[in-house]
Amino acid sequence: MSNTFTKIHLKIPHFEQEQNGSCLPACARMILDSLAITKTEAEIRKLLKTKPAGTNPLNIANLKELDIEIKVTFSSLDELLDHLKSKLPSIALLWTGEINYWDSNLYFDYLHAVVVVGFDKENIFVNDPAFSNYPQKIPYIYFLNAWSYSQHMLILLKRSE
Repeated sequence: MSNTFTKIHLKIPHFEQEQNGSCLPACARMILDSLAITKTEAEIRKLLKTKPAGTNPLNIANLKELDIEIKVTFSSLDELLDHLKSKLPSIALLWTGEINYWDSNLYFDYLHAVVVVGFDKENIFVNDPAFSNYPQKIPYIYFLNAWSYSQHMLILLKRSE
């Protein structure tokens, strides 16, 4: 991890997911809205072929029809922090059983999409579509453990150039 810890917090709008299993469309909606592309979650769910149990992350490629550049990577923490320093939010897939604010006694554990919007010396900040309050704060150790279940998958969306 890099030694320079500036506090970064991107101003990304927050939307709660409208259905169980629609965390990825809700996250895509947050980033699209920050790019001045207004879509409803229902429109995004349709594009991403969301099922009641969730969305295949690879279906994110279907957003290309919105003139969006999509990159799915398996990244390091340093790369994630560099994206944030470049003002590029990321969608990360986290295992809910490892997230410090997630009550695993109420839910079963699964991969869950969040928008990574910032960091400081001790925490990663995410807009979590399962919660109304945002950003959620995740200490690095919890974030890294939760993120490891997706092999450190990140989804990056930006306007095509």
